[in-house]
Amino acid sequence: MSTLEEERIYDVLIEVARSKSVITYDELCVRASLPYEMVNPDHRNQLSQCLADISSDEVDQGHPMLSAVVVRAEDGYPGSGFFKFAAELGLCSSKMKEEDKSVFFAEELKKVHDFWS
Repeated sequence: MSTLEEERIYDVLIEVARSKSVITYDELCVRASLPYEMVNPDHRNQLSQCLADISSDEVDQGHPMLSAVVVRAEDGYPGSGFFKFAAELGLCSSKMKEEDKSVFFAEELKKVHDFWS
């Protein structure tokens, strides 16, 4: 981890993964004591970068994408950045259809839950 914010986010993500659940972006900010509001695009970008850094570190260690436990409140689905970054890591295609994204997300979330529980 490179920043205190990333360490706090990482700790919360591990707790969520161990409990085999998910957390919304807003809840993550509260639990990790981050001064971010998801209505602010700059804050969303900062959180997205932290999640990307964490997932990159995890994948480098042979672990699944820990950020799979973070979802939007309105639909329980990760943001588009999750899929974009997964494609950059070579875990999926950047041209996936919505139904393929659903399958990829479900599989990655299961891997995270299984790995950390």
